[in-house]
Amino acid sequence: MVIDFSPFFAGHPRLEGLFDRRWPMAGNWPAQPVFPLLNISHDEAAIYVHCRLPGVALEEVELILAGDTLTIRGERKPVQGRYYRQERPCGPFQRVATIHAPIDQDNIKATLKDGILAIVLPKAAPAAPRTITIATP
Repeated sequence: MVIDFSPFFAGHPRLEGLFDRRWPMAGNWPAQPVFPLLNISHDEAAIYVHCRLPGVALEEVELILAGDTLTIRGERKPVQGRYYRQERPCGPFQRVATIHAPIDQDNIKATLKDGILAIVLPKAAPAAPRTITIATP
């Protein structure tokens, strides 16, 4: 399972260098990309999430929107065989992204085509200002 902790450490140079100072050899390890890779964009109407999931079946993917947190979880089944080299990750995965806008949860759309999971999160209309009358006793 791969869990992305970058939102907790991004922008904090003291935390980013903590492991390098504590364990100097850790800086020499090759960086492993977080799986699956995400692109998140937006316009006035919606937030768009594109997630690369090559080789993952639709039945193996679960999307959860709870509050302002979008969770994409699933499992890439390992392909049996004898390998000289195996660089594509397999096994369970999970990505969590914070969505900083109110979402119209009834109109969310998601498609999986050619290994790309496309999620459209329509923004909810902002609440209109309302005049409140004050009652007199």
